[in-house]
Amino acid sequence: MKRCGSHTFLAVPPKLTDGEHAARHLARPLEALGLHLQDAAARIYPNEKDREFARKFLRDLKNRVIVLHPGSGSDRKNWPIENWRQLGEHLFATGRAVIVVSGEADEERARLLEAAWKGKQVRFARNLPLPLLAALFENTIFVGHDSGISHIAAAVGARCVLLFGPTDPRVWAPANENVRVIRAPGGNLGLLAADGVLAVIER
Repeated sequence: MKRCGSHTFLAVPPKLTDGEHAARHLARPLEALGLHLQDAAARIYPNEKDREFARKFLRDLKNRVIVLHPGSGSDRKNWPIENWRQLGEHLFATGRAVIVVSGEADEERARLLEAAWKGKQVRFARNLPLPLLAALFENTIFVGHDSGISHIAAAVGARCVLLFGPTDPRVWAPANENVRVIRAPGGNLGLLAADGVLAVIER
């Protein structure tokens, strides 16, 4: 803890310890107050209004929904867009319904998929408020990267398949039990094949 005049501040340690989950790192200053993080897994419980939005958004999709988030806010953490296109084609061939979520940083990637998947069983959820996204993720399979959106999906209970490249999933992946991480060979997402990701989703 640090004092500045009459105020007391909790200082976060400046550097992550190798392999330590980020949630535990950020919570460590609380130990000075006698508080200890027992579970690093975040949990979100959507309210009924947000769940009603999700039901309306999904109401005419008959098969189990798979949600794809092809962005992350950082190009180096993104699986190549062609791999996302291939994965989608595999999913459509098995009769899956697909939702693509995107924000402003993902718009170009979403636009490319929308052009490639015209006439397919796919719906695009653009720039939704985070509480609505959380409700949309409930009871789905979610496929994404190392991103804040993936943490929301994990926290709301979606069965998550997360694709990690150069970043360390021991530190940055959601700590929830419903998360399966696929680490790209050598940290290079360009070397991660679509059929391998599909096999994990099917399991």
